[in-house]
This record gives sequence, structure tokens and C-alpha cells, in this order.
Amino acid sequence: MQRSVWMLTGLSLAGCVADFDPHVQHFQCSDESTDCLDKFVCGTLPGAESGGVCLTSERFEALDGHYVVDQWFRRIWQQDLQKLTDVAETSALEKATATCEGATEDGDYSWRVPTIDELRSLVSEDCASVAEFGDCDVSDPECLTTAPECLHPVGDRACGPCETGLEQQCFMDGAFGGCQASGSVISASLATDVDSGDTVGVWRLDFKRGQIKAGNQGFGNQPPGDSWVMCVADIR
Repeated sequence: MQRSVWMLTGLSLAGCVADFDPHVQHFQCSDESTDCLDKFVCGTLPGAESGGVCLTSERFEALDGHYVVDQWFRRIWQQDLQKLTDVAETSALEKATATCEGATEDGDYSWRVPTIDELRSLVSEDCASVAEFGDCDVSDPECLTTAPECLHPVGDRACGPCETGLEQQCFMDGAFGGCQASGSVISASLATDVDSGDTVGVWRLDFKRGQIKAGNQGFGNQPPGDSWVMCVADIR
């Protein structure tokens, strides 16, 4: 499996004949298609203000039915979410960290709990406000409090939801095969109360509701829900 992943990401590095930028690990290009080899396009990375780089046409690539590779940012995700049982909010990150760091059978990678920004990178385009670089300004480390300027639209320690009705939805990129979990996925980003400065838990992302929230809270008549972890590793 390790070799397969390196072959995929190696294509991203070898996909262009223009200059290689060591800071973003991509080859730079202009709008001219001749700057990139076949199966690559000249584009702009999400969040970048300018500058073209050679990218695979599809960002996410499913691998072996258990992993998904982010070919643009050189990350590998465990496709299967793991449920954390009987977890208090104060110990949620500790248990999630132990779960990821203990995944030694899943290749020679340093598995870890993703940041809230990394989880947001998996949100599908039909939930644009919660997706990566969307209207919600919750970001690690720039904006991790429950202050109104971090939350858009302003809510009770939450951004979203994107759901438009009672029907179950899924706001996760299609390469992951749909939403497996009912509840929220834990990030490694701590949420702090804007008034007291106290930690209120970790930032979480509920992919079925399309919602970012601080701590495992319920909304309306909904219970808080289960806690899940989705481990990620960097490919170097």
C-alpha cells in the first residue's frame, strides 16, 4: 500500500515540466497548457491568492477501499471512521489521539487527528459556507474562539448547518463513499469561550448536517450525537 500511495503522489510531483516550488511541493505553471504534462492542469490551490501550479484533475483518489489520498496537499486519510464510546468532551481529543497514534497496522505513516481546517477540506461543494475557505471563519490557529467573527452565519457556538430539510444528507466529497457516521468528527483544534477564555471542547464537523460546532452539543431537540475520529497522515 505504501508503494501505491507514493506512485500517486509522485505523479503530482512529476506532472509538470515547469519549475518546482519546494514550499508547496508542486510545479509552478502559467495558463499555458504546455507547462503541464498530460492528465494535469494548471490551476490554483485552494486558499492561494495567486500563482498557478500543476494539479491532477481530481483532487481526491480512493485507494484500496480503505484510504483516500489528497493529491493536491499530499495527505492520506483513513476512509473508515472510528467511533469513540463513552467519551466526555474533556477527554475526547486524548482518546482520539490515542486511536490515531495506535493505528500502526495502517502502513508506515504518522497518523494523527486532523485540524478543523483539514476536516473542512473534505466538505463537498454543495456546502460552500462550511467547506474549506468558506464563509465560516473558524480556522486553526487564527480563529478558534466562539466569537461572532469566527462564526458565520452567527449561531450558538456553531457554523451552519447546510441541511435544507429532514432528509438525511451527506456533505462529504464523493471519493469517501458517503457519510458513515451519525454524529460529529473530532478535530485536534481546541475551542475556547470568547468571554471566559476557557476551553469548551474541540471543534467538530458534522458531515451529515454540514455543521461546524464547538464541543459535542445538541441543537433544538437533537441530542449531542456520537463522537468519531478520522485519522490523517502527511505524505513526504
